[in-house]
Amino acid sequence: MVHLGKLGIKGANMANERAILRWIRYTDSEEMARLVEIDLDDRVKRYVEDVTGNIDDLIEFAKSDKNYMAVGVEGKMGYVDNEEVGKLQGWFAVYPDRKSRLNRLDNKTVHMKGRVLEIGFAKHPRAKGGQMASGLRQLVKFLKDEHDKKGEVIHLTAYIDPENEGSRRVLEAAGFVEKGKVKYRLKNKHHDHFFLVDWEKIV
Repeated sequence: MVHLGKLGIKGANMANERAILRWIRYTDSEEMARLVEIDLDDRVKRYVEDVTGNIDDLIEFAKSDKNYMAVGVEGKMGYVDNEEVGKLQGWFAVYPDRKSRLNRLDNKTVHMKGRVLEIGFAKHPRAKGGQMASGLRQLVKFLKDEHDKKGEVIHLTAYIDPENEGSRRVLEAAGFVEKGKVKYRLKNKHHDHFFLVDWEKIV
């Protein structure tokens, strides 16, 4: 099985896209300060669970030393202002989806055989638009290619709050399609919208 934390993420980048994917530089104090800014942004706190801005927790998150990925989105020359080139614009996290949650989907016609990976993401409050969708398109194709090499079938999922239109646009721009609703956690009052990548939309 593909070990997510050991992938060489540089191979994901495509020349015609407006963002660069790379590992998060957890030993770089400036980069980690930006990661804290993402965590503490009101829009992120509203929609992403378990964000605290705690630097030690974020370092552990960024290390990706277990079987998950925490991937940084870097500002690319020609698409961001000069002072943002090379700077952290956001992050993606990729990890196994929970079977118990998938079993609670209101759409009982969704069947997924193989590996099911969930993708979460958040952007820096000053990040220019379009970078997260660009990064997600590249990440989705990269994950598919890496699993294809091993002969492994994968499905990529995502969940968003009903009011989170920004994340909806990012997902749809990267080939995800809404497939149902589910409580992300049983204690939640609302149902999140469930998205699944449509491989026919991926070039």
